[in-house]
Amino acid sequence: MLTGAPFYRVNLQYNSHQGPAPSADEIWSTIGSEFAKNAMLNASTVFSDSGKLTDNGLLNGHAYAILGVFEFSDGLRLMRIRNPWG
Repeated sequence: MLTGAPFYRVNLQYNSHQGPAPSADEIWSTIGSEFAKNAMLNASTVFSDSGKLTDNGLLNGHAYAILGVFEFSDGLRLMRIRNPWG
């Protein structure tokens, strides 16, 4: 990180160094607890066909800032993200 702040990466796919990917609940819990501590959070898409849109409208191979984390009583979970380039 350019800030010099401590960081860690969560790989959402299996790899031989980290083992199995964390569950969606584990990921959500981590994001929520770090957001509550005012940590800087970002998310990125897999680098394949860079610059092309994914099915959900995000760019392949791109990073997004996480600006908000919301969980509603009906179980709906949302994140407010921003494209730092746009």
